[in-house]
Amino acid sequence: FDQSNSATEFIAHRDLALVHERIGNIEELLGNNEAALKQFERQRESIEPLIDGTAVEDVVQRDFAIALGQVGKLNLLMRNLKAAESALNESNLIRHARAVALPNDFQAQRDDADGAMTLGQFFSQLNRLDKAETLAKHSVTILRKLTTENPGNFELARSLATGLQNLGDLLLRRRNIAEAETAYAESITLRQELVALAPQHVAIRRELIVSTINFSDLLFMNEKHALAIELLNAAYSQAVELSKITDDATLLRSLMLCCNKMGKAHSFLDQYDLAEKWYKEGLERSEQRVAKFPDSREAIRDVSIALSNIGDVYLETGKLDEAVDYFTRALTHNKKFSSIDDPETIVDHVASLSRLGSVKAIQKDFPAAVRLLEEGLTVLQQARDVNDTPALTVNTAKLHRQLGLTLLVATEFEDARAAFVAASELLRKLGETGSLSAADQRRLLQLKEEIQFAEISEKAGGAMEELLAEPTDNHCKLFERRAMMMADESRFDEAADAAQRLTKIETASMSEYYNAGCIFGRCLNAIAPADENGAALSPDQVARQQALAAKAIEALQLSIKAGWSNFDHMKKDSDLSGLSELPEFLDLFPTDSAAESKP
Repeated sequence: FDQSNSATEFIAHRDLALVHERIGNIEELLGNNEAALKQFERQRESIEPLIDGTAVEDVVQRDFAIALGQVGKLNLLMRNLKAAESALNESNLIRHARAVALPNDFQAQRDDADGAMTLGQFFSQLNRLDKAETLAKHSVTILRKLTTENPGNFELARSLATGLQNLGDLLLRRRNIAEAETAYAESITLRQELVALAPQHVAIRRELIVSTINFSDLLFMNEKHALAIELLNAAYSQAVELSKITDDATLLRSLMLCCNKMGKAHSFLDQYDLAEKWYKEGLERSEQRVAKFPDSREAIRDVSIALSNIGDVYLETGKLDEAVDYFTRALTHNKKFSSIDDPETIVDHVASLSRLGSVKAIQKDFPAAVRLLEEGLTVLQQARDVNDTPALTVNTAKLHRQLGLTLLVATEFEDARAAFVAASELLRKLGETGSLSAADQRRLLQLKEEIQFAEISEKAGGAMEELLAEPTDNHCKLFERRAMMMADESRFDEAADAAQRLTKIETASMSEYYNAGCIFGRCLNAIAPADENGAALSPDQVARQQALAAKAIEALQLSIKAGWSNFDHMKKDSDLSGLSELPEFLDLFPTDSAAESKP
């Protein structure tokens, strides 16, 4: 076609654009995203010559905005983020201008809502949550008005349900729990009503499943695990039933999400066999989806998530080699796609580094663990320099805390304290914006205790003269910590000395007296009853054992007098196993407990 403005050529251009749009829609349904994008770009190119000089109210402007929206949506799906932002921004500007110019035009208002929703989803994926929330609320406001004015419009109600779910997702990520719950509840109610109206409508049923799955995240955040499992079971059953009547590939993702979140719930409840079962099914569903859509970034990411989840189960159950295998496979996936312009990929990348760091710490390879965690913090900082968000801030605080705990075990107390302080400052500043969840607030309190523990540990490892020079109010915690540290290092004389000093402090707590008794017990257990040739203990060793046993009993008596009553724990405490046959030890228990304790 030439650039003629004749009516015939005008119609021909629009018809060609329509053909490209329909082919693009088919390619998208088939999962051929690159081919779909080419068709939508041709749709845009067919319309573009027609818009010069046309008013914003002209229908050709609408056609152009729709074409731009399709181009932007496909670029977003393929993670061509700059191209996606440019197209979606331009599309949204045209749609909004038309809505302002045509305030009573249903289609113009609907287009404005759809454009805001799509652009909001773009900003949401990039963790630009302020812009995303503003657009999501704008979209929901328009859709509410249109739905009220057109109560029988099925597709309009469906769009409103989607807008509410998107808004709920955003509010949850911003830790606005109450508003998120309201949005989710309304979305689910709407979708239940739509399913009742059209029970054979596959897409509506699938969307209800998605709303239920997303709502479970809020329940997890509020630690309502039993209710989350109940809802996820229902969603899983509905997805399985639906998969029998359609081969819609998006159902594979819904099933995968159900499986992963069920695994998460069972992990919280320490039901690791069930967690492993669900996670492995989630991996299978994800791999089935990759087989159908090998170029889908989302599908590949889901495989990475499933691999990490299985690794988590093995880490919790002490199967460290298996955990390393799964975490390394996940990291390989995540590094391939990691980009500081895409916060979602950053979180995945850092999560894999964090998990591998955990394994290395358990294996006592502290240099490797620290190196992995510091690499994760570097990646997070680079992403936050580009675009900071509450989610990235919380992840950074978590990683600082993990680094602190690792350094604490490695006895690098000064560095551990610095890491805890860094984490605490991040969460404290985030709390000033009202963006902390209940879990984050608890973490902030834990960090306060961990900072104090690191400070005490650093002092407790010094010379005894330095400890004695500390204010007397600090002596209980210092002597308690020193006794434990010395026992861990097999410096039993120094451990017993610190424990003895602790028992002489009248203001010590029942737990501190009890721990002193345990330290004496560990020192007692360290004196072997006989060497490997069966030789008896020397008189000095026997005397030493008797003295330690007497000190342990004395410390336990002080603990009981101060309020200790957990005799079941005392019976099973391995630190006190060397006392178990002593009458003085059995006399510490109430009558019925003492009878049960006799060998």
